[in-house]
Amino acid sequence: MDYPKSVPSVGLVNGQFVDENPVNGTPGSLIPAEWGNSVTDEVLNVIKAANIVPDESRSDQLKQAIISISRVVGAVANTYNSVNVDQYGRVVNGSLIVPFQDIQPFPVQVYRKNRIINGSFDIWQRGESGLVSGTSSVASGFGPDRWQVFVPQGISSQWSKVTFAPGASPNESRMALSVTHTGAVAGANIRQRIENVETGAGKTVTASFYVKSSVPQTLTVALRQNFGASTGGSADVDTQTNINVGSTYQKISVTLTLPSILGKTKGTAGNDCLEFILISSAAMTHTIELAAVQLEIGSVATEYEYKSVVRELEDCQRYFEKTLDVSVAPADGAGANGMLSSLVYGGQTGPFSQPSVNWRFKVEKRINPSVKLYTPYGNGPVGQWRSGDNATSTANAGVNYIGTGGCVIYNNDVGVRSQAYYIHASADAEL
Repeated sequence: MDYPKSVPSVGLVNGQFVDENPVNGTPGSLIPAEWGNSVTDEVLNVIKAANIVPDESRSDQLKQAIISISRVVGAVANTYNSVNVDQYGRVVNGSLIVPFQDIQPFPVQVYRKNRIINGSFDIWQRGESGLVSGTSSVASGFGPDRWQVFVPQGISSQWSKVTFAPGASPNESRMALSVTHTGAVAGANIRQRIENVETGAGKTVTASFYVKSSVPQTLTVALRQNFGASTGGSADVDTQTNINVGSTYQKISVTLTLPSILGKTKGTAGNDCLEFILISSAAMTHTIELAAVQLEIGSVATEYEYKSVVRELEDCQRYFEKTLDVSVAPADGAGANGMLSSLVYGGQTGPFSQPSVNWRFKVEKRINPSVKLYTPYGNGPVGQWRSGDNATSTANAGVNYIGTGGCVIYNNDVGVRSQAYYIHASADAEL
């Protein structure tokens, strides 16, 4: 659309139409039939696209047509649509009006946030299996990233990764966590600590997951508001319910209302959190498998929110990171990939003749982490720098200047021979 600038003698002034001026004797602009018809057709096309019958006596049909085409037809206050639309954006057959959940801040089709990290069990930085032994006392240990296994005295628990064959997953998950609790004591559990006790406080929250047990039993689903009592915080507050599970995967959904934390006190260590805990009642050897765990604000269990592996790994690395490949468990002699390196040149003496490197973390840590060192290869002492020719190890490797963004890994030996030296490390800032 434009003014008919290409029509000879149309009489536009400054590119626009003007009226006749009898006083000055200037003629008015001409409106060519072709241009007038095209303008009318443009307007009529919009009106007809909205299924409105053109009416010469009305002057609001273009406005009504634009509103009809641009909006989601059929939506009313306090509802939203899950719809199919045609080429003009109009709702067609099969649209579904779904009640809006007052407790859920946004329609779940538009926005959803899972408070659990690694709920799909894609990240296993500490290895794909391990043992937590409570033979002589209560014990705990990390399995897949962010997940802990807790056992009472008299129980040992073997955790491992389950990789589903194509089509065998209960939903879209590729992996699950399997934990075999061995012993005749109830109370072994799987849990994740979610940073900040404010999470969900005073609100309705919904946990959903897929689970099965090798023996029929009752599991307790608990949400624990942990204020850091060991460092002066208020006592823990548990909100929980029981579920029955069997030997085949079933989707569980539980909705709980968490108490307000008004008037509570946090401990000084900065480790307050909300804990998701799944507790076994079976006082016998049994295996639990768990997949696609989600915890969200609101009373509706929505479809599991899958994140990219890259995003999931970054979220996990706020709490634990290592120099080795993601698939390689941190250990002495685990291999060369990802090693930190430092050169000691010939002619250097005294404190200068020792390896030192600044390790910058990939992700800022929750707190200053604890750092552990590993020799990458060879037969030298554990946790030490190893020379590139695999002939020499240091004896006094250490860590200094530890912050949330990185640290310095150095050595106190004097007179280390000139070589390239290598070392691995892990940084742990878990709750």
